[in-house]
Amino acid sequence: MAHQIDFSNGRANTAYVGETPWHGLGQRLLPEATIDEWVIAAGLSFEAKESPIHYQTEQGPIAFPGKKALYRSDTMAGLGVVSTEYQPVQPRTILDTFEQMSEVIGMKLETAGSLFDGRRVWGMAKIDGFDIDVKANDTIKPYLLLCTSFDGTLATTAKFTSVRVVCNNTLSLTIGAKEEENAAGFRDTLKIRHIQEYKPEMIERFAEGWIASWNDHGNSMKKLASESVDARGVDRFLCDLFLRNAQDAEDVKKLRDSAAYNNVVSLFEQRNQIGSDGSMSKWMLLNAVTEYTDWSAGRMQSNRLESAWFGAGSKLKQRAADLLLAA
Repeated sequence: MAHQIDFSNGRANTAYVGETPWHGLGQRLLPEATIDEWVIAAGLSFEAKESPIHYQTEQGPIAFPGKKALYRSDTMAGLGVVSTEYQPVQPRTILDTFEQMSEVIGMKLETAGSLFDGRRVWGMAKIDGFDIDVKANDTIKPYLLLCTSFDGTLATTAKFTSVRVVCNNTLSLTIGAKEEENAAGFRDTLKIRHIQEYKPEMIERFAEGWIASWNDHGNSMKKLASESVDARGVDRFLCDLFLRNAQDAEDVKKLRDSAAYNNVVSLFEQRNQIGSDGSMSKWMLLNAVTEYTDWSAGRMQSNRLESAWFGAGSKLKQRAADLLLAA
């Protein structure tokens, strides 16, 4: 299975400050690193260049209408075939947005890099001053993730996430992970289509409403920490989580025998998950799922990062939170 983190120049093209991230890859920077240093360390010093597409005929090359190719300016490797209306957001622009946002909201870039040979790039920053103690010695912190793609697979996306400090498990900020507004008029995810012109001010406006939702999120997690769950409840929850409450006895048996089921049960019931407080609360059950997703699911660390933020892992964690809060 190929790495999802970009290794196009012979190293993992990610950078970070502080402790080594859970995926264990990348270059460490000092907290005072400049954006120029971030660009180099994260392998984001390339641009997505454009080229018309032609096909060869007996009469010579003919331009293919409505399409263009994007390629890397450093390696000349192809990134994707997209519509001629596609407006790529350059890697440097993503990082420059964080620098601009740091002046609006106390925000510090903590990790950045690229996936899939540069076809997808990201940055993630910590928002200072809004840590929430779910329980004693159990804190969650808010982060803003900003990413884009050059192959049409992902709109330029801004997403608020939370990180449980004791184990760096990520969880979507707003329960539901939908783009629709919640009761506070806030969306946890903003998607900017590539036919639109990207402006950092879009992210600024989006961020203005996050505080009320963040407080709501913290209150929801405190609610989970106050509610206990027994072994039967854990089993029902995992059947619903992985099988969507399927009643087929054979499917349930296969699930109970699976590594995923037993990994989560072990993390929860044996209380050996990172940061366990010894309780059997819904909060600890949720973190058993997120720890499994971020640390154990999949075959490679580099693949887990993409899954945890954008793919099946992200959806699984969000569904787990939805189910526990609805119970």
